[in-house]
Amino acid sequence: MAITGPKLAACLTGEADPMDLLFSSRESQAVLEAFYFNSPMLATLTELLADVVKRTVLVTSGRTVRIIEIGAGFGGTTKRLLEAVQYLDADVEYTFTDIASTLVSRASRVFGPYEGTTMKFKTLNIENELPPEMRGNHDLVISTNCIHATRSKTDAFCNIQKLLSADGFVILSEVVEIIDWYDMVYGLLESWWLGMDETYPLQPLETWLRHFTEAGLEATYSHGPTRDLNTQRLIIGSRRPGIISTNGPRPTNYSIKTMMYKDIGGVKIHADVYLPLHPPSDPMSIALMVHGGGHMTLSRKAIRVNQAEFLLENGILPVSLDYRLCPEMKLQEGPIADIRDAYVWSQNELPRAVLAAGIKLSTRTVVVGWSTGGHLAMTLGWELKDVDCDPPKAILSFYSPTDFETGEADVVFNVYTDLDITNYSAQTGDLDSSGLGWVVPGDPRSELVLSLFKEGNGLRLLLNGIANDGWKHQPHPDEITAISPTAQVRKGTYTIPTYMIHGTEDEIVPFHTAVDFVQALREHGIEAGLLAVSDPHKQMRVAVLLRQGH
Repeated sequence: MAITGPKLAACLTGEADPMDLLFSSRESQAVLEAFYFNSPMLATLTELLADVVKRTVLVTSGRTVRIIEIGAGFGGTTKRLLEAVQYLDADVEYTFTDIASTLVSRASRVFGPYEGTTMKFKTLNIENELPPEMRGNHDLVISTNCIHATRSKTDAFCNIQKLLSADGFVILSEVVEIIDWYDMVYGLLESWWLGMDETYPLQPLETWLRHFTEAGLEATYSHGPTRDLNTQRLIIGSRRPGIISTNGPRPTNYSIKTMMYKDIGGVKIHADVYLPLHPPSDPMSIALMVHGGGHMTLSRKAIRVNQAEFLLENGILPVSLDYRLCPEMKLQEGPIADIRDAYVWSQNELPRAVLAAGIKLSTRTVVVGWSTGGHLAMTLGWELKDVDCDPPKAILSFYSPTDFETGEADVVFNVYTDLDITNYSAQTGDLDSSGLGWVVPGDPRSELVLSLFKEGNGLRLLLNGIANDGWKHQPHPDEITAISPTAQVRKGTYTIPTYMIHGTEDEIVPFHTAVDFVQALREHGIEAGLLAVSDPHKQMRVAVLLRQGH
């Protein structure tokens, strides 16, 4: 949008060429490449696609697995898929194709020497007659956001079907809902409107399934728990009937019961409890799950379903918590107090509340927190000292801040409401172009959070709140110590075993802060661990690590 938006009128009147704007300079190409590589919507589905491809290669032993990618473009999907199969004990032949010879030439330079995979490069228009040598010998035909831009999907699908081996699969990753800003960028290009099958290139899932059927392909598709996760889908097809399930989304083995754990000043604060449909005979441990969002955004719904499923599979009851958000509330009086009270509720009232579902709970409770949710989890280390309640057995913290003893706010946006709130979704949508999971450019509240942690600003806003100009006053050092895990470790008031997972390239919470915190824990005789992760995409990192059981 930053490239085409300022020139929109000129593009519409013919005074500017959108092709030149988008592709003629290195700067614009870098923007497009960054979008294709790092956009959360694309990256999430690419991560899922990589998992599907990896699993497929692993079960195909004793022969070469042949993969062909249609419309591979700048290589965002290519790079991730090659990473996924690079170290597998399998022979993989990967053919990169695109309609643009310049992109194919570029890819040959970037991916040509890729270790562990036989690479081929070919200029290909999927709507044209296929060369005989390409027919019938590919195990996987993959395409990301390409087939929607063809003149004839009928011709494209006919050729895709011809590329497949008898037991091969086609996997398309396509947007299935209208995204308005696409018209402001791609809609300026003539190729966006070339399709003869439909009047608009972005089509619903049902249309894609119809094209699969007409091409003689049995199909199924990915299904996420929220609308955002279904904006783009993986659609998988096969020539062989019955080789894939077409029963739609699999049934879950749990139900979600929303319970109120606190009522204060007319504000009801809730928890989502994931109840197994078939409770185990042994008592279940509890995992309190605390969402991130800079203490100012998101809600208990930010917890990903596969994380809860992983816990249930291991005999642990997931409980996802809301809490009152800053800056309507001061950090200590709102989020920190609420998480403390949620923990006490989980020990005293939750065991009785789940008995009706046939669930017995043990005395073992862990607290898992993401980003600032990890900070809130750690505050239990000293907030429970005056409560008649055993502390958590352990804390698992994902890329969380641990040292709050520096920083002050120098900017305040018009982001607050007159009421205490327990959830917030960005005003411009739920897609995060920063890769953090909650920051939306243009949304004032999430940009305030980004400033807070990236620039080291805003501590007085968190501690003093927005009311009565409290944010203008510098907090007392004792107030900062009272919320800082590192300071509490030095004081000897923090003793909970803690495991940290942190990105080595984290630009918001520097990796060295996690290293320093774990070192401080160990120096004070507290059990601690640190897993360093190089993947910059935090959303995918959390899901994958939990799924792998780290």
